[in-house]
Amino acid sequence: MPISPKGDQQMVRNRWLAAFSAIRNPIGFLLVGGAVGIAGTVAFMGFPMNRSAEAAAWASAVATIAAVLAALHVAKGQINVAREAADGEQKNARELQANDREHSRQLQRTKAVRMAHAFSRELVFARRDLMILLANVRPAVMQNPSDEILAVFVNSRPLPELSLIERFADQLDGFEDADAFSILTLLSAWQNFNRGPGMSANAISLLPMDRRARMAENRFTHGRAILAAIDRLVNQLANYYENHEAMEGMVVEELPPELAQLFR
Repeated sequence: MPISPKGDQQMVRNRWLAAFSAIRNPIGFLLVGGAVGIAGTVAFMGFPMNRSAEAAAWASAVATIAAVLAALHVAKGQINVAREAADGEQKNARELQANDREHSRQLQRTKAVRMAHAFSRELVFARRDLMILLANVRPAVMQNPSDEILAVFVNSRPLPELSLIERFADQLDGFEDADAFSILTLLSAWQNFNRGPGMSANAISLLPMDRRARMAENRFTHGRAILAAIDRLVNQLANYYENHEAMEGMVVEELPPELAQLFR
C-alpha cells in the first residue's frame, strides 16, 4: 500500500521525537552521540577499504566519546551529591545554632527565676527599713525634731544598699524587658533617695519651720513613691517563682500596727 507524503512527514517527525527523548536519558545520549560520531566519520572518509582496521578505529573513537560523556555525567552527579551534602551540613549547623540558643535561653530563664526570688526578699526587707525611716522623718515629726531625728534626716546613707540587685544588675537577660526595666528603675530611685540632703543637722534646725516641713514633705512623698514601686516590682517578680516546685507557700511579713496605720 503506498505511503502518502503526509504520512511520510509524520513518520519523520515521530523519529525526531524519539531521538530527542533518547537524548534526555544519559545512556540514550551516549548511544546517539556514538551514532552521530560514526555517521560523521563515514560521511567524511567514506567506507574504508580495510574494514577490520577501520572498524577498530571507529570503535575506539566511539568508546572515547562515550567515556567522555560518561565522565561528564558522573561529574555532574558528584556535583549534585556535594551540593546536597553542603545543604545538609548548613541545615545541621542551623539546627545546632537554634538548639544552642534555646539552651542558653532556658539557662537564662532558670537563673532569672532564682534571682527574682532573691530580689523580692531583698526588696521586702528594704521596704520595711524604708517605712521605719519615713515614719521617723515624716512632716509632723520634723516640725519639732529631736537631735536623734535630725541626725537620721541628714544621714548620708540612712538605708542599706540593695546590694544583691546591684551585683546582678547587668545579668538580667532572663527577665522580660519590662521587668528588667522596672528593676533598674527602682535601683536608680533607691540610690538617689538613699543619701542625705547635703545639710548639717544644725543647719536644718535653724531653718524656718515651714521650710523644714516642706523638705520633710518632699522626702516623705519621694519615699512613698518608692514604696509603691517596690510593691509593684515584688508582684512582678512573683510571676517568675511562685509556681516553682521549691515554693511550698508564701510568707507575708506582718508590719507593726503603727506602720500599717501610717502607710495604709
